[in-house]
Amino acid sequence: GPFVLTQYDEVVGWGEMLLEVIDEGRMPPWHANPKVGVFTNARRMSAEEINALKTWVHGGMPYGNAEDLPKPTSYVQGWQFKREPDFVFDMHRKPFAVPEEGIVEYQY
Repeated sequence: GPFVLTQYDEVVGWGEMLLEVIDEGRMPPWHANPKVGVFTNARRMSAEEINALKTWVHGGMPYGNAEDLPKPTSYVQGWQFKREPDFVFDMHRKPFAVPEEGIVEYQY
């Protein structure tokens, strides 16, 4: 979404909008076609998860019991490989607009 969903205060005012984008299939974002096959780590919500969210939103989005919260996610900082990279490439800092039609010439 256009905002973080890790803290209660960040979510509580967005209940109806969350239900709308989930019902429309826009969230969670997952563009792979389930008719093609089974995908590892598919970002889909089960009917049970959607119903739990609907019940919570329609129930006024109560905070609940803080003791039931999962442990906060901790993210590792910095380089994760065993050795430093041989070279680090700088990416262009200027954005590039891709035209709707036509050919984009190769750029160095």
